[in-house]
Amino acid sequence: MSKSKIRSIKTVLSFNMAFDRYQMGRIDELIDNEVAANSLEKGVVKITVPDGVFLTTIEYEKDLVRDFMGVYSEFEMHTRNNVSPYILSKLPGNELYIPFNLGNLVIGDWQQVVFFTLAKFKHLEIELEFIESDSILGLESLHTTDELQTFDITDIIQRTLMNSSGENITMIVPSPSAALYTLIPEKFDEFIGFLKTFAPSDCDYLHKNPEDEKADAYVHLRSAVVGQALTLKTNKGELFFNEGERLFLTELDFHPNRRDIYFEVWK
Repeated sequence: MSKSKIRSIKTVLSFNMAFDRYQMGRIDELIDNEVAANSLEKGVVKITVPDGVFLTTIEYEKDLVRDFMGVYSEFEMHTRNNVSPYILSKLPGNELYIPFNLGNLVIGDWQQVVFFTLAKFKHLEIELEFIESDSILGLESLHTTDELQTFDITDIIQRTLMNSSGENITMIVPSPSAALYTLIPEKFDEFIGFLKTFAPSDCDYLHKNPEDEKADAYVHLRSAVVGQALTLKTNKGELFFNEGERLFLTELDFHPNRRDIYFEVWK
């Protein structure tokens, strides 16, 4: 039986309103609406915003949004110049891929897809490209115990690609308290130092978790500035990234957790 042709559908979200610097907007519900309107079942959506805007995932709660605006403006004004270009390259960019399955984005119950403006805009256009996939949405899991515990998951994900004929893999940890990234191992201490400086654990944040005696806003802020979603190229079933880098997952919460890694292999 021949495989059906993979569909790619492009559309634009237009916001005919002004945006100030350091402003955040939520777009996952709008993307879900497009998935439903086009009767899309499974694949990935490529989200592209203009220069001067970046994309990430975060719990879109008003106090946490304010906290993010505050720590990011502090970072821009006082600490960015002290961070190496290599570490800065790991911050979110203006493209983000998110898997969708059964007609909905795979982002988790407490996560939303957002944009964050670094400049003023009179209006904003966000490009969406939906790429259907006929591969199986995969899952790997890890059990974490400590804050900042880090796993090299290169080989774990590599095993899932052994029989893959895809050319890309999109991975996501649907949690507000974990980070997924590639890094040269020798840069790990510098990377963790950046996270601690960006969102110190001892600041008085607006966002509070009523279930924890220890405030957890800084956990969410650190994960948002790195991200839980990552797309890599593959080559004949092998991961492809910059020389010397490995693929890592870092636990940012201070509770033991099970961290699921969902992935979609696609062309």
